[in-house]
Amino acid sequence: MKNFKLDDHPKITDGFKVPEGYFDQLPESVLERINQVEVSVIPLYKRTKFLWTAAAALIVAALMIPFLNHTPQSVPPDHVAIENYLVYQSNFSEDEIAGLLDDHDVENMDADIRLEDKTIEVLLSDSDIENLIN
Repeated sequence: MKNFKLDDHPKITDGFKVPEGYFDQLPESVLERINQVEVSVIPLYKRTKFLWTAAAALIVAALMIPFLNHTPQSVPPDHVAIENYLVYQSNFSEDEIAGLLDDHDVENMDADIRLEDKTIEVLLSDSDIENLIN
């Protein structure tokens, strides 16, 4: 590598020229420009259109909340529907259902069961007497 000396090379004068005294006057001219710039003030009354639009949107959203959260009221099933479900849809036997009831549930049942003598005789004759005794 060659040694490089600045004195051996000619100075290039083709470039930008700065006027004389430019850097001496620069701080003063910048301060003059800063003092001349006026701050633009945006008055609040011109934003009223935006505020009215925002208020209207909030009112509409507040009125929509009950409609969006509305869930239909369901009617509880009656005892016939529950009984049909337990008999036909579930795999519970009558003995399992009866085993889940305690004495308080049995006393609170509001069912009028009227059995005729003939029905009782049929039920007793079809079942095994020994199973009824145990």
